[in-house]
Amino acid sequence: MKLTRILFLLCWLIVLGSPEAVGAPKDPLSQSLRIDHIGVDDGLTQGSVYHMLTDSRGFLWLGTQDGLNRYDGAHFRHYRPNLTDSTAIVGINISGIVEDRTGNLWIGTEYGLNYYDRATDHFTCIYSYSKAKKPLKSKTIPFYANGQEVLYYSETEGLVSLTIKTRQKLVLDPGVRPTHEYDQLNSTVRTPLGDVWLHAPTGLIRYNLYERRAHYYFSNHPTNEAGPAVGVFSFHCDTAGVVWLGTAAGMIRFEPQTGRYQTFVPDGGRSLTSVYTIAEDHDGRLWLGTQRSGIWLFDKKTNRFSPVSGFTNSSRHLSDYEICKIYIDRQGIIWANTDPDGLARIVPGSTFFGGMAVSKNEPHVAKDPSTLSHFVVRGFLETSPTELWIATERSLDVLDRSQNRIIRRYLTQAKYSDLPSRTLIKCLYKDPQGRIWVGTNGGVFTFDKAKSTFRKIPLPGSPNSKVVENFVRRLLSIDDNTMLAATEDGLFLLDVRQKKFTLLPTMVHQNIFSLARDRAGRYWVGTYSAGFYCYERPPTGKRLEPQQIVKGLDGYTVLYFYEDPVHPIVWMATDKGLAALNTKTGRISLYDQQHGLANPFIYGILPDHQNRLWMSTNRGLAFFNPTTKKFKNFDMSDGLQGYEFNGNAYFRTQDGELFFGGVNGFNRFYPEQFRTSSYMPAVHIHKMSVNERPYQSEGYIGEVARVELPFNQNTVALEFTALDYYSNGRNQYQYQLVGYDAQWVQSGLDTYVRYANLPPGTYTFRVKAANKDGQWSPKIKRLTVVIQPPFWQRAWFLVLLGLLVGAIGFYWLRRRDNRIHRQHQRNTRLAVELQEQIKKNLARDLHDEIGTQLATLKLYVGRLVDPPTHPVRSTSLSELARQLISDIIGNIRNLLRELSPRTLEQYGYAAAVEELLSRIDKSTIETHFWADELPARLNPETELMLYRITQELLNNTLKHANARQVSIRLVYEEPLLKLYYNDDGQGFDYKEARRGLGIGNIESRVALINGEIDWQSTPGDGTRAIVTLTYRPTSRFSLNRLERSIKKVTALF
Repeated sequence: MKLTRILFLLCWLIVLGSPEAVGAPKDPLSQSLRIDHIGVDDGLTQGSVYHMLTDSRGFLWLGTQDGLNRYDGAHFRHYRPNLTDSTAIVGINISGIVEDRTGNLWIGTEYGLNYYDRATDHFTCIYSYSKAKKPLKSKTIPFYANGQEVLYYSETEGLVSLTIKTRQKLVLDPGVRPTHEYDQLNSTVRTPLGDVWLHAPTGLIRYNLYERRAHYYFSNHPTNEAGPAVGVFSFHCDTAGVVWLGTAAGMIRFEPQTGRYQTFVPDGGRSLTSVYTIAEDHDGRLWLGTQRSGIWLFDKKTNRFSPVSGFTNSSRHLSDYEICKIYIDRQGIIWANTDPDGLARIVPGSTFFGGMAVSKNEPHVAKDPSTLSHFVVRGFLETSPTELWIATERSLDVLDRSQNRIIRRYLTQAKYSDLPSRTLIKCLYKDPQGRIWVGTNGGVFTFDKAKSTFRKIPLPGSPNSKVVENFVRRLLSIDDNTMLAATEDGLFLLDVRQKKFTLLPTMVHQNIFSLARDRAGRYWVGTYSAGFYCYERPPTGKRLEPQQIVKGLDGYTVLYFYEDPVHPIVWMATDKGLAALNTKTGRISLYDQQHGLANPFIYGILPDHQNRLWMSTNRGLAFFNPTTKKFKNFDMSDGLQGYEFNGNAYFRTQDGELFFGGVNGFNRFYPEQFRTSSYMPAVHIHKMSVNERPYQSEGYIGEVARVELPFNQNTVALEFTALDYYSNGRNQYQYQLVGYDAQWVQSGLDTYVRYANLPPGTYTFRVKAANKDGQWSPKIKRLTVVIQPPFWQRAWFLVLLGLLVGAIGFYWLRRRDNRIHRQHQRNTRLAVELQEQIKKNLARDLHDEIGTQLATLKLYVGRLVDPPTHPVRSTSLSELARQLISDIIGNIRNLLRELSPRTLEQYGYAAAVEELLSRIDKSTIETHFWADELPARLNPETELMLYRITQELLNNTLKHANARQVSIRLVYEEPLLKLYYNDDGQGFDYKEARRGLGIGNIESRVALINGEIDWQSTPGDGTRAIVTLTYRPTSRFSLNRLERSIKKVTALF
């Protein structure tokens, strides 16, 4: 028992004596590895991840004891059992994940084998069954899948081959079952030669699928074929057929063909502890996960081990965790389970910020002589090519740059003290003569190199000082014997020989933050909240006040000046951004968040060999390209000591290495080593909402290429993400809805887009991402979105509607043609009837009046021809004949006037009606006539018909109505022409009167001009007639056939 304890203590001392245990610099092999921690706080369901797989789409699937996780580099999606969802995964403890050639997954759980259909995002569980055909709870471990079969073994069935298409099982060996000794540490694999390598309680088994036979190695089985019995925690079969075994004592190289094996352990007595997992990277190196010593890298060419230690974004070490699983994806990224705290993502060949990060919560920091004395860093100073002084809150630490470790300290303080004697270092400065100065509270220290001692030069007291304790924040050499000191209480001159400070009368009681001198010898002074000042240097040898020549940025705090070596620009670090003063034009440009800077509070500026400006802020580091005017920001994932940095804590060494100090240590790097990422990420659409509700369909939105929606579901929201494990979620996005957006929309870091009330149509949503360096990927994700039109906008409906409208139009046209034809026939009939009536009236008038008069005239003429018997009578007959001839001529003229009134022809309707009314005896009837706002002349056809209608109405009134008053009014209300006729006669019954010729003639004339007449008459109540027609003016010289016929008739007389 004592021997066991001694051996354990020796092993523990070896571990403590390893470089990882004492915070020594990392192995050079691990310097190019960026190691990120991903845990429950980032979205992982549980910190113990025993199974990993990168699928054909680029997702990383992680199996835990608390369900299945899918990771895209920024977001997790969880798959857990759900009793109310028949499509959910069955079982919560994931025991294996494989992908078949169709892209679907097979997942083992404590209940059975789950099939994940990627297209529907649904799971189906394939159980083991008892003899009674009841499903059994059986832990299942799938380890291989192709296009035809899935290989797995389970607690109840043994080693099984499942045909994917038919779901038929073939039990290959019921005796091969999971071993509880390696419940989670499982390395089972199928090789191209048809061998399945499995764990055994001792050693391992090779089961040949073609022989259906098991072979035992390093086992206590009676048929063991090679090696002594040993516990094998892990194994890996490489492409050369060599099997690498992880054991409690190290690693074994085994050749199954020859039976030869060889054991490997690290040099120097360092212990691997138990090797729980082995994985091979793209360069043929083996990555080993151990029980208590973290991750090791084994080079098969040199047979050498190298430890991989600290996280880039965490102060913890990999040796703090039990590494149960290592997985290497297709991109060469190494994923390790840091049980029980999640994952370590190891990115080879990465560029990140080195340095020394110290957590304020780590108690061992102060006890470790090789690391910083305190986590807050205040300044740097290069004292030799290999050494750099670092000012902390507790001492001056001297860094060996080659080993990245502290080798000695000055001005140490055991702990914080409230006594005034405590030393707070604010700046480090080396003058042109090589003398080292330390700015502190109350003055400065000068360093004696020979004795390695410091001597303090105090600041003079001032009764009018506004500060409790003054300190020196910056130092600047003016000449060999004079230095300028910036303090919280103004500017001081330091006489180096006399070791004495003198307060300058310039800027008394000003809080000075920065000092600089440009190539022209001018002095630049930055203040707290009062901007900057530029002074001309006084003549040599004269103690005159410097002459102020420039002042600016009032209200700004200026923390640092940097003079551009190429352009006439002075760059200033301020609390509101990066300021650039053009010394020729006096113009100041400010660059802040609007230009891409993560945080505007800038502590310091350091240039690199390409004259890019690197700066420390309150949100990490950033560099600015003065040519392109673009920023690039760096955060914790790039290896920063913390987000917050400190003033004066920045330095550029002679060989170009940059140092920045902050609240948790410091970072160091060569800017030339930062390379632009070549990884081009794809984009995945993982969520869709329609009308503010999750989109429901048979297919998973991430797998479909086309979505069709009804017209009333036209508000669409999409969420997307880049499949990128290099950029730590810092991807920029562009999207465009083709058919809606005119151009690409810059989304920045936003991964959500919403389109409201899309019109019906076919749209294509396109989205692409840029990597962390702003390089846009050519991989564009597309999704076609079809908003179906309502039925009344669809083609079939429009065709039917067109046919219906056509049929209605055809029917209407046919009816219109028929109506026109019937109207034409009616008008023709009316015209013929009217002509016949005119002929009859004309014949009656000729017969009754003119005919009688002509017969009488004939009698008179006959008597005049006879020999005169009585001269007086002859004279009387002659007079009577002449009078009769005059009457005949008058009657013929009246008849012609009635057929074609000359006044109507010459002056129009109104004049003709007035003439007509003038011939009526005023003593018998009173007449009134109005014609309102008529055109100058109506067309002849309309005038003639209206005149005849008026004439006929008057005739009826005079002959039958026995009226005392008649009123006639013609009104033009565009486009209608209305004739109002009223008398106060005895009226008539329309049904009886319409049979008479007078009303028939009136209605016939109204019909000839396509008008309508409304009779309003009852016996004893007078008569009212309203004639309405649509008036369309035509040429006054266009006569219709009826008028020409009338004129032909009148021409006969």
